[in-house]
Amino acid sequence: MSETLIIRLPGRHYGGAIRLARDARGFTQARCAKACGMSQSKLSKLESDDLALSAEDGARLSEVLGYPVSFFYDEEKGRPPTTPMHFCSSAY
Repeated sequence: MSETLIIRLPGRHYGGAIRLARDARGFTQARCAKACGMSQSKLSKLESDDLALSAEDGARLSEVLGYPVSFFYDEEKGRPPTTPMHFCSSAY
């Protein structure tokens, strides 16, 4: 029986912010992943913090979901922003 090794990256927690933005836009994982040009499996791993968010994937999520890339992470605190943020999206 094989085991799956999951490596958690210290101080990097993008998943909650990605999920929050996706839910706010009413996107399913499948719809969001397709619009971003990635597999649903990859998006699921990003949302679970099992995969690091690359600059390219962050830019795609930003474009598709209408949030600035900075929304998905807070470099100093290493977690999604906790203060209220309001953005206007041209996606609608």
